Amino acid sequence: MLIPLLQSFLLILLISCSSEFDNTSNVVKIDDSYFFQKEKYNISFFSCDQPQNQLANIRSTTDYKHFIEISTIDSQELDIEGCTRDTFALNELTPKEGNPFANEFLIDISECKTNVDIFNINEVFAEFLNLTADLSTFVWHGVSDLDNDNFYWVNLFKNNEHRNEVLNAWTSDRNSGLIAKQLKSVGYCSIPKLYYFP
Repeated sequence: MLIPLLQSFLLILLISCSSEFDNTSNVVKIDDSYFFQKEKYNISFFSCDQPQNQLANIRSTTDYKHFIEISTIDSQELDIEGCTRDTFALNELTPKEGNPFANEFLIDISECKTNVDIFNINEVFAEFLNLTADLSTFVWHGVSDLDNDNFYWVNLFKNNEHRNEVLNAWTSDRNSGLIAKQLKSVGYCSIPKLYYFP
């Protein structure tokens, strides 16, 4: 008689405990396959009135008027007379193995103003990345953190020929209108400035 009573009591206890755990469980969905692989780069970009030799240890354009310093950690403050310096953290949208800045590249930088209320980079650019994923020409994209509704949109190409090839592929793709519409829904950007770093 005591054993069935204890079994009943244990059964009630187990049922009450399991229902309590069911009510408090949470499911977290990570739908970004590159969530743990994306890098954040700290960019210092210098534009100088005249060629500079003070920045010899920093990557430069062939005319020595534009310099870029890239790192995954905050670097030292560096100010050069006659040069303006823009610094920003650049969030990688299209990860690639290794450092995308390691070899020669043409950087395409646009200053943009957002028109979305919540600027979650992974959500805002998800549709753009889906639309461009099937294009055969790979482009590295990055977006800076938001600063008073302003951000930088950065594209890295191998060179100007590669950039022209990519733009031709985008404009001739059946989704070109959707790509433009999606980017326009995120914000408005200035005409990009191009800099080649050999």
